[in-house]
Amino acid sequence: MVTVAMLYPGHSAEDEFSTLQSRIRNAAFPVIHTWEGPTEHDVEALLEIGSRQRLVPAARAAAQMHPDAVMWACTSGSFVYGWHGSSDQLGRPVPRGGPTYP
Repeated sequence: MVTVAMLYPGHSAEDEFSTLQSRIRNAAFPVIHTWEGPTEHDVEALLEIGSRQRLVPAARAAAQMHPDAVMWACTSGSFVYGWHGSSDQLGRPVPRGGPTYP
C-alpha cells in the first residue's frame, strides 16, 4: 500500500481524499489538518495558513505515519507567496526518513 499524507487546512474538501482513496487501489490518503480556523482568502489570512509555523508541526505529525509521500493540499496558501515563496515554504527537500526541520 502507498500512503500519501495530506497536509490540509480546514475541513471544506477533506471528503475528496476519501473519494480519491476509494478510486485508487492500494493507496491511503490520511489527512493532517494544518488549520482549524476560518478559511479566509485575504492575503494576511493566506500567509498565516501557509506559514511554516502551521506546516512544520503537521509535517512532523505526518512523519509519524511513515508515509511514502507528504503533500501540502492547499492552492491559495501556497500561491500567495509566489514562486519563490512556495519554494521557501518547503525550505528544502524532505528526506525519505521524515522532515528535518529544526
